[in-house]
Amino acid sequence: MTMAKHSFLMRSKHIGTKENVLADSASREDWNEFFRFAKEEFGLEPEDMERVEPALNMEDMMRRIRKAKAATARHRAETA
Repeated sequence: MTMAKHSFLMRSKHIGTKENVLADSASREDWNEFFRFAKEEFGLEPEDMERVEPALNMEDMMRRIRKAKAATARHRAETA
């Protein structure tokens, strides 16, 4: 609805590991490969990059998801 309302089109495209080394190594937390590639391709040293702490606490998020799933299961069992 948003795309139609604002007249734009969004597409996605899979980018394989060989073409997406930086993002792939970061997602796998392979920091040696990440920093090697960043230096090789962009001339960046590790100290040139700022560490960004995740905005979400994933442990808390997973706890909330498990709690919601358990509540849903209890509700379904009670109403069955």
